[in-house]
Amino acid sequence: MGHARLFLQHSLANYASVASVLPTSAPASRSMAAELIRRGGAPTRILEVGPGVGPITAQVVRAMGPEDRLTCVELIPEYADVLRERFRTEPDFRAVADRCEVITGDVRDLAKEHAEFDVAIVSVPFNTLGEEVTQQIFEVVRRVLRPGGTCTYIEYAWLRTLRDAFTGLVGRGGGHSAFLDEQLRRYRYRTDLVLGNVPPSWAHHLRFTEVADEEAEQVVAAPVPTTSRLWPGMGIDRDGIAVAAGAGVLAGVTALATRRATGAARRLWLLPALAGVAGAAFFRDPVRQIPADPDAVVSSVDGKVLKVERLESDEHLGPGPWLRIATFLSIFSVHINRAPVAGRVVEVIDRNEGGYAAAMKPAAEHNVARTVVLQTRRGRVGVTQRTGMVARRIVVRHGRGSVLAKGERYGLIRFGSRTDVYLPADAAEAVVSKGAVVRGGSTVIARWSSAG
Repeated sequence: MGHARLFLQHSLANYASVASVLPTSAPASRSMAAELIRRGGAPTRILEVGPGVGPITAQVVRAMGPEDRLTCVELIPEYADVLRERFRTEPDFRAVADRCEVITGDVRDLAKEHAEFDVAIVSVPFNTLGEEVTQQIFEVVRRVLRPGGTCTYIEYAWLRTLRDAFTGLVGRGGGHSAFLDEQLRRYRYRTDLVLGNVPPSWAHHLRFTEVADEEAEQVVAAPVPTTSRLWPGMGIDRDGIAVAAGAGVLAGVTALATRRATGAARRLWLLPALAGVAGAAFFRDPVRQIPADPDAVVSSVDGKVLKVERLESDEHLGPGPWLRIATFLSIFSVHINRAPVAGRVVEVIDRNEGGYAAAMKPAAEHNVARTVVLQTRRGRVGVTQRTGMVARRIVVRHGRGSVLAKGERYGLIRFGSRTDVYLPADAAEAVVSKGAVVRGGSTVIARWSSAG
């Protein structure tokens, strides 16, 4: 391991010196700690692997509950001394010092000496390490995580972009990147792109084994960097930021090109500027109050209920009977999609064949669509996002293995269309009817029956 350790030490030294002084690393650290936050205060065993001199450890410490315990594995002894000093001197660290330990040495010894962990956070960017060290860390993390536990690790986006470009030129990839790609293919359920981090990064979230249905229903939503707050109670999805930025650039170019024009021509820049404002408004993301009633099923989207019906079967979900509640989104609706119930994602089904009929017409049943299937203790629940004449882009940000809280954001449909919620008809009863106006995450559209 001599050459791997030298490379690791060099990588960590560079990483720690940058991350410890850059406040813009905070968005990535919040994403790294998201799965700890989602446990909602349940007693949690936390494992962090990496340099404890950066903001990720600080975020984990701040997110710890009164019964949580943290084990920090420092791969370089010098960083262990720095972290121990933080637990002695910094207020946030001192408050939890009696429930934290810092260990050094070969990471492989961890599996022999420590109990199972609920959450593992690897704050060393894996794509700065060699294949040998990467595989050792990954295999140890897999062994010490309890069933249903989560692993989160950070990856510098620019390094992967360069690697992918090189792979495209030479026709082959690198060793440790190929290993990590296989882990992502098999176990990843969500990746957060953190553009506000320096450098821009991905936070990958993986689950190696399934979580129990009862535990899945206890999770709480955690903030992720797909939404930026504009003011209290209102945010904007990152897609809206991209639209606004593009329109802003176009408006600036237009203003420069017409600066010597006269009359109405000088105000042409207003067209892309107004288009940008309107486009960004499509991606607004308001804060919603989620009903606490465990028997309540909430609307997945804002819009108007198109139909409430009983189906004996569905082409993707299989035999029923199913209670289907279909909701139409206009271009003026909030486009964010939310989970109608708490549960674990067991499947994401794509229907790539089909048309783009108007969402309010019967032909929309055969439009291009994507269905997220949630497993709950009451049975399976499906949420189908359907395209329409204008809506051509469906976004789902949680994959198989993810756990969603009721009312939690999981994706969006760009510029309208329709979302259908499928519930087990023998276990749920609708409380809305055709024509009702609903709000995603807050309007109760159905209730689980006592028998369910």
